[in-house]
Amino acid sequence: MESLKVIIVDDSELYRKVIREFLINELFCEIIGEASNGEMFLQMTNIHKADIVLMDLQMPKVSGFQSAQRIAIQYPNVKIIAVTMFTDNIYLSQFIEYGFKGCVYKTTFFEDIIPALHKVTSGGYYFNERIPISK
Repeated sequence: MESLKVIIVDDSELYRKVIREFLINELFCEIIGEASNGEMFLQMTNIHKADIVLMDLQMPKVSGFQSAQRIAIQYPNVKIIAVTMFTDNIYLSQFIEYGFKGCVYKTTFFEDIIPALHKVTSGGYYFNERIPISK
């Protein structure tokens, strides 16, 4: 896989650091930005340069769902993958409706991120099989 340009959006500074180090050292990604909430993310001026945005769903100010919806419309070439601990009452149809191309759980991030990146960057979708299909 060629070097991907990635933006990480998560309200946990420690989790962003862990993801950043893994992506740089193991997958040779270029981290072009980070934000601790959706509001900060939406104010970034280089979103259009990202290949992938890894975004938490539950954040203060502007949620991952709200941020993804706005970016999917404004920058349709930017692919957004949800990275979350939130497993209740989220359905596959909601992810697709809000513009996500994939979702991995924080608890299985290191197992799921490589296949997720491959699938999403080649134009497909990647959703953990534990995500219910419909309401």
